Amino acid sequence: MPKITNEIINSVHENSIDVENRIIYLHGHSTDSVDESEPGIDYRVANRFIKNINLLSMASKDPITIYLASTGGQVEYGLSIYDAIKSSDCHITCIGHGVV
Repeated sequence: MPKITNEIINSVHENSIDVENRIIYLHGHSTDSVDESEPGIDYRVANRFIKNINLLSMASKDPITIYLASTGGQVEYGLSIYDAIKSSDCHITCIGHGVV
């Protein structure tokens, strides 16, 4: 097992992906200020997720695990995430936390 460093931890938190273990963290954003959109899945979360799942899918056909926690969000971006999951050739396991 590789040594877990602060650099690895920061990279996973910043990019929502653990490439070595083929894990994607799909967590909706929270609203911290008045000018934010509703909390949950939005274009930022969806775009990062689509990039991450494509990266893992192109690297290998090994299984991908997705940890999902979200309070909702915008439907069209949720559907784009669904499409990305369905179009992957990898076996996908989704693990939900909280209300999903």
